[in-house]
Amino acid sequence: LGREIQVAESLGRKSMTRTLRKLQSNEADTLRAITEYLEILQNQGKLVYIRVNPISPVNRKGKIQWRRVRPSQHGIADLIVFKRKRVEITNTSYHNVIDILCIEVKSKKGKLQGAQRHWAELAIDQGCRYITARSLDDAIKALT
Repeated sequence: LGREIQVAESLGRKSMTRTLRKLQSNEADTLRAITEYLEILQNQGKLVYIRVNPISPVNRKGKIQWRRVRPSQHGIADLIVFKRKRVEITNTSYHNVIDILCIEVKSKKGKLQGAQRHWAELAIDQGCRYITARSLDDAIKALT
């Protein structure tokens, strides 16, 4: 993970070297951070979200195994967020609309697969917003 930095520490006559790795988040860490952030906003009543998870853990004889709960659509986004948005019609009136944001989480170098690109196009055609989030900051920016 990332570049390595050599650190030498001198303890009397002995010298110890430790390898420290620059911390970089992977896709799972980013998804977890975004999900925790969305959970906080949902608990505050600011939005509702769905975490698309086509598999679930099953405990069989003391072992955790993963099994497919139901087949999900190929390419569907990892998270779908529903948020009320106030649209001003005139200076004195407004209209509430639902903003739907689809979030596909990828690592820094991750790319959308063909099915994911197709699903993104379908969602955008229906008026949804779609982002590829590579960090929590990407999701926060899209939500504001």
